[in-house]
Amino acid sequence: LDAVEPFDCIAFTGSADTGRMIRSHPAVLAANPRVGIEADSVNVAVLAPSATPENAAFERLLEQALAAVSVKAGQLCTNIRRILVPADVKDAFVEALATRIDGLVVGDPALPEVTVGPLVDERQLRAAFAGLAALAPETRTVRGGGIPAAVHGADVGEGAFLAPTLLVADTGVRLSAVHDVEVFGPVVTVIPYASL
Repeated sequence: LDAVEPFDCIAFTGSADTGRMIRSHPAVLAANPRVGIEADSVNVAVLAPSATPENAAFERLLEQALAAVSVKAGQLCTNIRRILVPADVKDAFVEALATRIDGLVVGDPALPEVTVGPLVDERQLRAAFAGLAALAPETRTVRGGGIPAAVHGADVGEGAFLAPTLLVADTGVRLSAVHDVEVFGPVVTVIPYASL
C-alpha cells in the first residue's frame, strides 16, 4: 500500500480488521484512492409481506437460499446469511428449505452427484463452529450444525466438512449476533418479521 497513488483503486474482500487496516494506512489516507471493501458481510434477503408459498417469489428465495448453503460450501462473500420472511409464512418456508437441504449430497466435489464440498481447511471449519456457537443463543438448529455423519466419496475425517446448516430465530426482535456474526460456510438463518 505504500505505493498507492490518487488514481489507483483498491478492492478488498475479507475480514473487517484487514479492511480497517487498509483504510487507515498512511499512504491510503494521503493519496485518497478509490477504496472498495467488502468485509464480514452478513447479507440479507427479504421475502415481501405479500409472498405466499404459492408465489413465485417464495420459490425463487428457496432456490437462492439453497444455493447459499451449497455453492462453494457457502464460502462466498456475497452470500445470503440472513433470510427475513413474514412471520405467517415462516414455518412453511423453513419446512420447504429443510426438505431441499435434505436433498443435498455432501462429499468430494469432484464427483458429479456431490452438491456440497468441504470448507477450505480445518482453520475455516473451526471458525465456522465458533460462529455457530455465537449464533446458538439466538437461534435453533433445524438442519446441520455439525460435521456430517458420512460424506460421499470422501473420508469425513480427512476433510473440513460442515453439514449444510439451517438456523431459525423464533423472533426477529432483540437479536445481536445474528446481525453481526458471519459464519463463512453453508449456514443460513431464517428470521421472521411481523411488519415492515
